[in-house]
Amino acid sequence: MSRRLVWLPKGEKVDGVSRPVCENVKLERGERVSRLWTLLYFNSESVKPPVSMAVAHGDNALLESEGHDWFQVPGALKYRSNNSDGGCWLLLELEQ
Repeated sequence: MSRRLVWLPKGEKVDGVSRPVCENVKLERGERVSRLWTLLYFNSESVKPPVSMAVAHGDNALLESEGHDWFQVPGALKYRSNNSDGGCWLLLELEQ
């Protein structure tokens, strides 16, 4: 498993949608996300968390549910979590 950190900018309000919509996260060709964590306490793009940090659901991160909070399409990840409107770091765990 490899990991990658991604800064997710704040989402924008869209007519007819109850929550702000975040931009898609670009994925490299062949990347497949196996787990996605929303990191807590890292709310500034200028303060990058260490990619090697240990994560624990409810402690320093939230493990997001595939299909409910996020899903992958060719070349992109769509983040639609109720836990965040963006303005946070995401930790992607990638399949090898």
